[in-house]
Amino acid sequence: MRITNRKRLHCLFLLITIFYLIPICCFSKNIGLIGEDLFDHSGVVLTVNEYKREAFLGGLRAQGPRDQIHLNVTLVNTGRENHTINPLEDFYIELNSSFKPSPDANKSATVDAFQLFPTMQTRINLYFIVDAAQKSVPSLFFKISDNLLKIICDTQTEKAVKDGSTLSPEEAIHVARVLLDAEKFDDAKRILLGALIQDSGDPFVLMMLARVEDAQYEPEAAASYLGRIRPSRIGNSVDAYAYANMAMKLDYPHIAINILQDFFSRGELNNDQKLLLARAYYSEEMFREAEYVLLPLISSGTADKLAHFTMGNVFNLKGDLNRAIHQWEMAIDVDSQYAEAYFNIGVAYFKKQDIERAREYWRKVLVVNPDSYTLRAAEDALKATEF
Repeated sequence: MRITNRKRLHCLFLLITIFYLIPICCFSKNIGLIGEDLFDHSGVVLTVNEYKREAFLGGLRAQGPRDQIHLNVTLVNTGRENHTINPLEDFYIELNSSFKPSPDANKSATVDAFQLFPTMQTRINLYFIVDAAQKSVPSLFFKISDNLLKIICDTQTEKAVKDGSTLSPEEAIHVARVLLDAEKFDDAKRILLGALIQDSGDPFVLMMLARVEDAQYEPEAAASYLGRIRPSRIGNSVDAYAYANMAMKLDYPHIAINILQDFFSRGELNNDQKLLLARAYYSEEMFREAEYVLLPLISSGTADKLAHFTMGNVFNLKGDLNRAIHQWEMAIDVDSQYAEAYFNIGVAYFKKQDIERAREYWRKVLVVNPDSYTLRAAEDALKATEF
C-alpha cells in the first residue's frame, strides 16, 4: 500500500516520530554492620557482637585450605509472638558462595533450636567452616518470619566508622564499598572525601564517590566526580571501561568519550569497550566517529546485537534506510526477540512509505515481550496507520 496524499503522510510522520527511533537503552532496613542493632518487622532484633576468622587446622587435607569463622550474636524479641530459632537452618554466611553453620570441636557453638519469647534476650555462638581462598567481605544472613536480615562482617569498616580517622585511598575504597552495600552513604562519602584530600585525582576514589552520589539519586554530582578522572591516571582499559560505563549509565556520554578515546587510539580496547565508545559517540551525535569505530566490528563478523543496532541507527540518521534496515535485521538474527529492532525497521519502512511492511514489523513487536515503552510506541504506531 502506498500513500499518495502528502499532507496526510506528513501528519502521520509527525505522529510516528513522537517515538521516532527507540533510543539505545540505556519497610525496615535489612542491612547493617557489626555492632549495630538490626530490626525485623516482627520485632526481632539482631546484633553481631564479635567476629573472628582464622585458619582451620582440622579436617581432611584433600578438602583444601579452610578457615573457621566464629560469630557471637545477640537476639532480642521486642514483638508479641514467639519465634522458633534453629541456628543451623536460619543462619548462613556468604562470601563468594554460601556456608551453613556447623558444630565446633569445643562445643561452644549453638546448634539446638530454641524459643525466642517476647521480651527475651539471648546470646548465641555461630561457627562456620569456609573456603580459605574466598576473601570477599563476609555477610551473615538471618531468616526470620518472611524476611532476611544481613549483617556485613568487616572489622575494618566497623573501626573506621567508630574512629572517624582518615584512611589511605586504598583503605577508604574498601571501607566505602562496604558502607555503600550497607546504604550508609554519609559515612562512605565522609571517608572518601578524607582520602581525596591526600590525592585529589585518585581515579578509584573519584569513581567510588560517583557511585555514592548515584546511589543517592544525585546524577549531576556523580558525573562531576567522574568528569574529574584524568585518562592519564587510568592504568588499563578494564578500569577505563568501568568508569565509562558508569558515565553512560548516568547519561553523560561525553565523559565516557573522554575516558575511552585515548585507549582506542592506542589500540587497547576490546570489542565490548569499543562498542561502548561507539554508543557514546552516537549519543553525542558524533556519527562519523561512531561509524569509524563500528564498521571494523561489523566487518569482523561480530555477533553483538547492540553493535548492529547502533550501526543501523547511524545509517538511518545518514538517510541510508536500506543499510539501516539490514543492520537491524542482523541484530534480530542475533536476538529474535529484539523488540526495538523490529520497531525501528517499521519506522524505516514507514519513511519509505511502505505502510504494510511497517505495520508488519510493528505487529511483531507485540509478540516478542517488549518493554512498556516499546510496546506503547508500537501500539500507537499501529493505531495511527489504521485506514
